[in-house]
Amino acid sequence: MGGMLAKIFSFLGWFKDYNLEKFKLDAVAGLTVALVLIPQSMPMRNWQDCQLIMAFMPLFCRP
Repeated sequence: MGGMLAKIFSFLGWFKDYNLEKFKLDAVAGLTVALVLIPQSMPMRNWQDCQLIMAFMPLFCRP
């Protein structure tokens, strides 16, 4: 059973060597992406005449 769970949830193995320094780097990376994508999505909202929530969809649905 443990082997099957390890295959399904393989990302849990990443937390073995995850520390505060890596968390800080991940937080900076996430903030950088948010600071770039949010200003890009606001004009798109105006051009496409859509609801505000639709302007933020590219933040959550990346290819």
